[in-house]
Amino acid sequence: MVQKTAFAALALAFFVPVSAFALSDTFQETFDNMTNGSTVNGVDSWTVPVGSPNSAMIESGDTFTGSGKALKLVGALTAVKTGRSDSYGNLSPTWIEYVVKPALGGEPRDIPTTGIAAVYFSSTGDIMASDGTSWVKTGKQYATDTWYRISMKLDFSTHMYSVFISSAATPKTPFVPDKENLHFIDNTVSSMSRFGFYGAYSAASQADSLVDEVIVHTIDRLQVTTSPQTLIKVLASGALTVQPQDSNSA
Repeated sequence: MVQKTAFAALALAFFVPVSAFALSDTFQETFDNMTNGSTVNGVDSWTVPVGSPNSAMIESGDTFTGSGKALKLVGALTAVKTGRSDSYGNLSPTWIEYVVKPALGGEPRDIPTTGIAAVYFSSTGDIMASDGTSWVKTGKQYATDTWYRISMKLDFSTHMYSVFISSAATPKTPFVPDKENLHFIDNTVSSMSRFGFYGAYSAASQADSLVDEVIVHTIDRLQVTTSPQTLIKVLASGALTVQPQDSNSA
């Protein structure tokens, strides 16, 4: 079966197997509706194909907002791999976004050999991205105990992607990619049906990672649909209607 996935290795990265699912143009996972202290395995299409299901747990309180829940990837000798399958489609661009508090693993991670793209929080402190079947530096480094926002913009027409990295606490300004024109791991992939996350392991230190606010969407732009207005100083403007649009919108 062809793999079409995006995974994030904490290493974090993306991979996707073809399956028959209803198309989802927007997916969001906050983990807030899951049971604290339980495994994510078997909940809402999440699976743990590698490692112990008890290494992918729902954690209450330790989130980038300070409330709600997050997915905790426990540092283990057999690094946990978890993800969710669905038919996320083939529109370009498709965006994958998440916030993560990465651990510092003790060993380098091999680049995935199948799938779409991967982001890797390396053992050297560099944030790496896949470019074909190689890791490349994004120019960003990370610190443990800090939340980051990762956005990946996938283009299925060119089989290339861009990655945006910022602190989860502040919006990225200007919103420009930290690395762009990156090649898919497998340049035959034409749609996405799975994303996932790897845990990390270090014999020298605690290596638990946390993931939250996972979003997959195809919003390409915001379009103001109300008629143009003449703005007059000190007078409030009329209401504006702003419509999210994807690449198929007129």
